[in-house]
Amino acid sequence: MEAQTEVPVGLITENDPNINAIAYRNQQLMKKEIKKEKTLAEIENDVRKKWEEIKNYPKEDVDIAEKFYNDNSVILYVPTSVQCHGIEEIQRVHSYNNHCGISTKDLSNEVIINTTVCGSTITEEKILTILHSRPIQWLLPGVQATGRRIVLPMVTIVSFDDDLYIKSKRLYWDQACVLKQVGLIPMVSRCPFNGEDIDVPVKGVQQSDPLLTKEQLEDINSLDILNRHTLKRASIERFRDLRSLCQ
Repeated sequence: MEAQTEVPVGLITENDPNINAIAYRNQQLMKKEIKKEKTLAEIENDVRKKWEEIKNYPKEDVDIAEKFYNDNSVILYVPTSVQCHGIEEIQRVHSYNNHCGISTKDLSNEVIINTTVCGSTITEEKILTILHSRPIQWLLPGVQATGRRIVLPMVTIVSFDDDLYIKSKRLYWDQACVLKQVGLIPMVSRCPFNGEDIDVPVKGVQQSDPLLTKEQLEDINSLDILNRHTLKRASIERFRDLRSLCQ
């Protein structure tokens, strides 16, 4: 007579005559999930790779929303309170055909200052150079194209879900900096508290100066933190021309 192996109480085995198929399947799935549990370093590495993929993806691609977002995704542009919930709204607000996003023609330059990954969240500090050649609803809602070039320090905080879809994306910047550069804030204004004309205490393009070194300001093309695309010389000259006009 063969010796029977004692089965621990509560453990479901494949040979159990009273096995519950669903319970057994769930038990196996749980084992697989335990094996797949990633370390913090692995999670951060996956997030970093996904962010690089997103950053290098063609901005004009109509499938970008479906590729990196899902119906639970939320984008919030904090200074203008513009929100997008789910793929449909994200596609509508960022549709190039609706002139609401930033096309590659309008984004002249992107200087990455710092990128930090913590768990499934990534924080990026950067300076954008944007040509306001068409309405950009999340940046200047209700404002027609001014033709002005905007140099804008920005902080982006992005959280990913377990499947590496963007769960939430929040963008912060100084809206007064934008308004001054497009001419919606005067250079001088009368202060009602002292009855004198004063320089409006708002920085325009100069706001980015403390974030860059002297060498970086003198030669934009020498930056090793420029965005992933090689800038044409014309874009660099336009950036310099803007700075000289605002100094």
